[in-house]
Amino acid sequence: MIDTILLDIDGTMLDSRSCLLSSLQMAIKKTLNQDIPLSTLEPTMGMHEKDTAALFTDQPEKQQELQDNWTYYVKNNTTLPKLYPNVLSTLLFLKSRNIKLGIVTSKTKEHMRNDFDKLHINHLFDIIVTSDDIKRPKPDGESIVYALDQLGSDKSASIYVGDTYNDYLAACDAGVGFYLAGWDVAGDSMLRGIENRLGDFGNLKILIL
Repeated sequence: MIDTILLDIDGTMLDSRSCLLSSLQMAIKKTLNQDIPLSTLEPTMGMHEKDTAALFTDQPEKQQELQDNWTYYVKNNTTLPKLYPNVLSTLLFLKSRNIKLGIVTSKTKEHMRNDFDKLHINHLFDIIVTSDDIKRPKPDGESIVYALDQLGSDKSASIYVGDTYNDYLAACDAGVGFYLAGWDVAGDSMLRGIENRLGDFGNLKILIL
């Protein structure tokens, strides 16, 4: 019986792929004067921003500059990313059933302030774990284990829901069940072998009934 559901944000609850990738594209252009196609940037979804920056330059100063420019473009994007269909209603339903809800994200607290916090639904979660709270971000399972420890939840009664291969690896490393958010995986071949798939966020209701 599932009593704890931990959730990724980008690509899972928040339709932010376009915003994040276009902002990264502009940051790379400004920092490194490189024109990178959006399709090439797709695999960076779900990665920690430091790891993403390291893909494009091995110079620490430029890596930090790239991260700062990326943050700037996300923060100043005129279109705020929206929740996917049925996210809010499903979260409210799960809360009504006393399911413990948590966020485990590779976002920093600053990036949370730039988009997710503006949706004003943080109060629906019993815990929010960002990359600032742990030493080893996804694909390491530390952030998931940390969340479960804080909640007093058993791994056997908990699941993690995400949309990237790093999310899957983190769940495996933490020893919890994984469900793929299948509504925005952009045909990632690494995800084809994952059996537990959700076609809609609302399908989470079925898992606890």
